[in-house]
Amino acid sequence: MDITQTTKLPTITDTKTIRAICKRAGLRLNKDLGQNYLCNSTVAERIVLAGEVGPDDIVVEPGAGIGALTFHIAAVAKKIFAIELDPRAAKVLRELVIGLGYTNIEVVEHDILEFRPEEHGLKDRQYKVVGSLPYDLAKKIIRKFIEQEPQKPSIVSVLIQREVAKEYVANPPAGSFLARYAEIYSEPKYVQTVTKHAFFPIPPVDGGIIQFKLLNKPIVAEGQVETYRTFIKLCFSAMRKTLLNTLIGYTVAASGEGTSTATKSKQIHRKLTREDLTKIFVQLELSLSARPQELSTDQFTSIFSCINAR
Repeated sequence: MDITQTTKLPTITDTKTIRAICKRAGLRLNKDLGQNYLCNSTVAERIVLAGEVGPDDIVVEPGAGIGALTFHIAAVAKKIFAIELDPRAAKVLRELVIGLGYTNIEVVEHDILEFRPEEHGLKDRQYKVVGSLPYDLAKKIIRKFIEQEPQKPSIVSVLIQREVAKEYVANPPAGSFLARYAEIYSEPKYVQTVTKHAFFPIPPVDGGIIQFKLLNKPIVAEGQVETYRTFIKLCFSAMRKTLLNTLIGYTVAASGEGTSTATKSKQIHRKLTREDLTKIFVQLELSLSARPQELSTDQFTSIFSCINAR
């Protein structure tokens, strides 16, 4: 069966073609795998553009499906690893790649959350991540790649659920945990909203394109990243409470290394009191009634540094 007979175009980003390919291949889309295929070429081009993909770039595409975005990336990239978990979709994509004559696309039938860049020649090579992500797995996939060490990408450009994309760029006075978390590793930027009608089948909500430019190193010292991430999570655990009240009882190692829970080591720990925190907030010129959503990343790192210096 030659499914490339359904299209003579270098891209397949339109509903009619996607329907025809799926029908000819006997491929029924699995909603449990988040199989809502992009069917808008303009949106596909915007995702690639946000990824700043050029002729020297190697790209990893999570959830490639049958290639609705893949061929747009391949048109400008040097090499693309199209990762697809569903063996049926991966088979269709391989046939399309061969039939359309692409030599820079490697289809990898694999779970993107278990993908190891070093196993595909990317140990010491720069790469980018560009894709339209399953909404229910988007946060996990983004976390995997922005935390990926030492083989982290330079840019992550993805299409995800609009509300989640907006959270990644939420700034004071309406900040979010996701925004402060993302800024540990990257500079997040919201690119544009994508109507739900740009997908087949149509999902219940709109999407949003977001770009993460990875920093050369996290914003806190090596060895403190996990502690700081836990600290930020604690800060946003009770958004209706003042930050000062939330941090009362926060456990600090006597050595100066903060942690949110007592470690298994024999270090001496102490819990921060209201008096401790009041001094820190006054020193940093922060309102004692400030809530976490009202503070910037710089202010959180300053609080964290002061706590660890005590």
